[in-house]
Amino acid sequence: MPFLPTAVLSRHLLFFTICALSLLPFWAPFKSLLKLSLADDRYSHLVFIPFISAAVGFIDRERIFREARYCPWIGAPALLLFAVGAVFSSLSVSIAALVGVWIAAFVLCYGPRSLKAAGFPILFLLLAIPIPVGIVERISATLQAGSTEIAHGLFKLLGIPVFRQGFAFALPGVNIEVAEECSGIRSSIALIITGILAGHVFLRSRWTKVCLVVFSAFVAVFKNAVRIVFLSAMTAYSNQDFLNSRLHHQYGGMAFSCFALAMVIPFIYLLRKSEGRT
Repeated sequence: MPFLPTAVLSRHLLFFTICALSLLPFWAPFKSLLKLSLADDRYSHLVFIPFISAAVGFIDRERIFREARYCPWIGAPALLLFAVGAVFSSLSVSIAALVGVWIAAFVLCYGPRSLKAAGFPILFLLLAIPIPVGIVERISATLQAGSTEIAHGLFKLLGIPVFRQGFAFALPGVNIEVAEECSGIRSSIALIITGILAGHVFLRSRWTKVCLVVFSAFVAVFKNAVRIVFLSAMTAYSNQDFLNSRLHHQYGGMAFSCFALAMVIPFIYLLRKSEGRT
């Protein structure tokens, strides 16, 4: 691998030095972010976002850094402005300010043209900002309600006798409730993020990328409903202990995630065909 030119290497060193030093004033919120990501499944994706964003930027590095220029007259003031976010107590605002510092450092070291070329990894980095708990709970409740509605429809479609009351289903010999923990928010977030990345890699037009993300969100809810129906039917007609099986608590998430991907992949192919691509 050839050595990087001194000018390019100096830019990279300056950028990574600023990013590393930025963790000092933001250490408390950064530490809280790590704890939240490890303790709460709804935020488990946060720690991976910067690495994914960096990986996408590395893949597109030739295009991004082709016209790199120092830009202190924009980057330096923005750097100071976002650094003020360290004084905020809100975790979301503090992490947003930290991300802003990184973006400002990028502009300082590489200029606005490189920023425009790195639009996707820069915007993707915003996913590292934690959504406030109240909003996450509303999203989880929406997923819970959507999964319950679709599951009820699937029971009817399959001819399985069922009585529904709210989030509870009564099947022959078993009563099941779709609890908030069964909303599938973790797998839904993972599938939507996968859809965003797949759209960037495989699709060109903006509308096809939006269609893929919307379809991924629908598949996430549909997949969760299928899981509810499958586990309920197996418990009612096969084994009363099926809800306590490993398929429910350990391996089910992976199995039904593969089922969701099996729906998304053909849709990507259709979207590529709509763009005139094979």
